[in-house]
Amino acid sequence: MAAHLVGKEEPFMRGCHGEMFTAPTSAMTDWAKKAEKVVVIDGCFMKCHGRVMINIIGKENMIQFDALRIYNKGNKYTDIMIYDEVSEEERKQIAQQVADKVLSELST
Repeated sequence: MAAHLVGKEEPFMRGCHGEMFTAPTSAMTDWAKKAEKVVVIDGCFMKCHGRVMINIIGKENMIQFDALRIYNKGNKYTDIMIYDEVSEEERKQIAQQVADKVLSELST
């Protein structure tokens, strides 16, 4: 959700990680490789998306955000792996919090 919110803001765009992960020669992957900056928002302590993206596009132009550090104050979400264990309204609030932090850091 946070990536979707960030992608709506100028000058950002959102790509499909599924295509980039499974079709490394696709136009979308090529687009990401040529981008000035690629922003990855990882929402889990394992940081899988960031690790995969580094293997696909390299880390020179990638900025990785650990969303868990932004929204997991008090370790409330540490052991939650199934997204519907958190209400939709709470997920939306957390996504907005993460998007706001990412946009703030990218604008400096």
